[in-house]
Amino acid sequence: QFVLAFRASEVLSAEEIISNQFYIYTEDATQDIIVMNANAIDIKSVKLYDVLGKKIQAWTLNNQQNNTTKLRLKTMNVSSGVYFLKLNTEQGISTKKVYLSFD
Repeated sequence: QFVLAFRASEVLSAEEIISNQFYIYTEDATQDIIVMNANAIDIKSVKLYDVLGKKIQAWTLNNQQNNTTKLRLKTMNVSSGVYFLKLNTEQGISTKKVYLSFD
């Protein structure tokens, strides 16, 4: 008789490590999405998707915009709701779930 035992992996994937580098919030007055990038990771592009996977808006960033720890993304005609923000960085791709509330 024998027993199989499995342990949960404690190793973070590259995407989880990258995702932990960003804090995202909205600014109600301007309806902007703010990405706080504490380690100044080079962000190449950002895309906003709805829950069905439809691309709502995209931003391509140049180095001048990206040399900061605070990135401001202007939204256009975006309704309140749940979205996914996909950040394409020099270290990989990170997807964050965001709730946009513009009242």
